[in-house]
Amino acid sequence: MKKILFLLFSIIATIANAQSLSGLRNEKAFKDYVVSEYNLVKNAEEAGISLVNSNLLRSGDQTELRKFLSAVGMTESSYRNHLTVQRNRLSSLESKYKLSTISSTKLQDLLVPELYPILQPIIAVTNGDCEDELRNTLIINFAAAVVGHVGCASADITVVAGILCHAAVASIHAAADSNARIAYRRCIKN
Repeated sequence: MKKILFLLFSIIATIANAQSLSGLRNEKAFKDYVVSEYNLVKNAEEAGISLVNSNLLRSGDQTELRKFLSAVGMTESSYRNHLTVQRNRLSSLESKYKLSTISSTKLQDLLVPELYPILQPIIAVTNGDCEDELRNTLIINFAAAVVGHVGCASADITVVAGILCHAAVASIHAAADSNARIAYRRCIKN
C-alpha cells in the first residue's frame, strides 16, 4: 500500500507541476552526483553522525566540522575535493535545468521521481512493506538533501561557508537516513 501511495504521490507531483525535470535521471552529471552523495551519506558512521550538531556546524563551529568529517571518514581536504566535484556537477545541471529557480518544495517533489530509478537499484533492500518504506524514505531524504545543497550555492562563494553549509546538509541527511534504518529494523522485528 505504501509503495502504491509513494508512486501515486510521485505521479501527481510530476503532473501537477508545469515545470519538469524530465530527463534529469538520464544526465551523467546527475547520476554521478547522486551515487557520490549517496555513498558519502551511506558510509557515515551512525554513532558519529548522531553526535554532530548541524546548527553549530552551520554557524562555523570547527569542532562540529571535525566530528562530521570523522563520521564520514574524510579529511577536510578530501571533503573539499568531493564538494568541488559535486559543485561542478550541480553547476552543469543548473545551467540546463535552472534548479535554483524552482521553489524548494516544488524541487523536492520533482526530484523524487527522477531519483527513484537511480537510487532504487543501489539501495540494498528486498521486497516487502518494511523495505519499501525504507527505500521511499531514503529517496525522499535524498531529494530534500539535494534541495539543501542547491541552497548552499550562495555560500560556496566563500569556501569555508560553503564547506560548512554542505556539511550541515550532509549531516542532517545522514542522520535522517540513520533514523530511517532504525525504523526499518523496528519494522522487521514486528
